[in-house]
Amino acid sequence: MNFRRAMEGAEDSFQIAPLIDIVFLLLVFFLVTMALAAEEKETPIALPKTTAAITRKRERLDIVVNIASDGGIWINNQRYSLDKLRRVLVEVRRSARETPVTVIIRADGKSLHEDVVRVIDACTAAELKNISFVSINARKKRIR
Repeated sequence: MNFRRAMEGAEDSFQIAPLIDIVFLLLVFFLVTMALAAEEKETPIALPKTTAAITRKRERLDIVVNIASDGGIWINNQRYSLDKLRRVLVEVRRSARETPVTVIIRADGKSLHEDVVRVIDACTAAELKNISFVSINARKKRIR
């Protein structure tokens, strides 16, 4: 069993098929991410401005709840009643099990405080404790 003779004539080759697979997977990932971000921005909401905003990365189980100025609740371009929102949030918590779920609330600057509190109550009823709010960072950038 002399392995050296059998390997002397073999050339190392570069496999391109796995590289193409990885490129296509990355392409699909970025296309899906772009589509989800575009859907979120299609809901006509004028976010309030703040100077103390903290930026955080979106996670896989983040649920974005949009509250329009008329009090309408929107998730993924679908309007939800308050009862339906509660049922969806409970179902998400159950299916997530131990994975933390964050509810991101995008409330219009002209929406009523009462509408925002109702969504927070729905999150509390579903035992979701991680709630974030979205605003526009109005802090001016300093040029040095």
